[in-house]
Amino acid sequence: LSKQIRVNESLYLSILDALPINIFLEDPEGRTIYANKQVCLSNGVSLDKIVGKTIFDYFPLEIAKLNRAYDLEVWKKRQLITREFPSGYKGEEHHMFSGKTIIHIDESEEDFLLGFALEITDRVRAENRLKESEEKFRSLTEQAADSFFLIGTDGMFTEVNPTACEVLNFSKEELLRMSTEMVFSKLPEKIKHLKIDSKEQASSNFEDLMTGKDDTQIPVDINIRLIHIGENQMYFALCRDIRDKKRAEAQIKHMAFHDALTDLPNRWAIQSIIEEHITQKNVPSSILGFILLD
Repeated sequence: LSKQIRVNESLYLSILDALPINIFLEDPEGRTIYANKQVCLSNGVSLDKIVGKTIFDYFPLEIAKLNRAYDLEVWKKRQLITREFPSGYKGEEHHMFSGKTIIHIDESEEDFLLGFALEITDRVRAENRLKESEEKFRSLTEQAADSFFLIGTDGMFTEVNPTACEVLNFSKEELLRMSTEMVFSKLPEKIKHLKIDSKEQASSNFEDLMTGKDDTQIPVDINIRLIHIGENQMYFALCRDIRDKKRAEAQIKHMAFHDALTDLPNRWAIQSIIEEHITQKNVPSSILGFILLD
């Protein structure tokens, strides 16, 4: 029986040493009585440097205080408590996910604190990079002079920037309850022609009319493209307000076809009217007359 017990103990210890997780056992005073191989690797010390020591012996004071407070909370509540905390090794910042609970060992008739810790430094750094990218993108979209719309495959708006709200005179909450059909003239149909499986057809540029509050018509130049956010396919529309451009074009056209002094149609306007009348097809023939005053 004693041989079988030793075999089982050896097997359990081998399993614990093979796990890529820090596993340790502490007494009520915080002294380590067991640590697996991963604990030694994570802290860069041998097992004999850990057993019998407390966290104050191999952690910076502030981090050791936080961990000891964590231990005391577990001893008080006597239940599993998990948390994330910063750590350090060889002058580098690390992050750990830890869980601790109280267990009773019959052979010793004592209670011990069983803990585990998994390094999550790569995950935390990736999350921080993603958060930084999101903050930069949000800052860009919120300060942009153009309107941004993120559109689901069902045609509903899922995100808009402040410029879109300002141009359309709708609140963000109102727009997020609306669909493309309620705002755009051509966009809903254009979206249908974007081929999901073809990179060449994944974007489109065109002019459209947006309808704002009180039926205000806003001409815009649109770039719409299919994007992927995680596993979801969405449409991203960048809309540039071209009301000033349209007014300028109309003014230039008026100046080209009207006399600067009298504002009456000039010879180019008359010629254009005549050519349009002559080239009209499928229109019953009619008589056109004009008077030339010199």
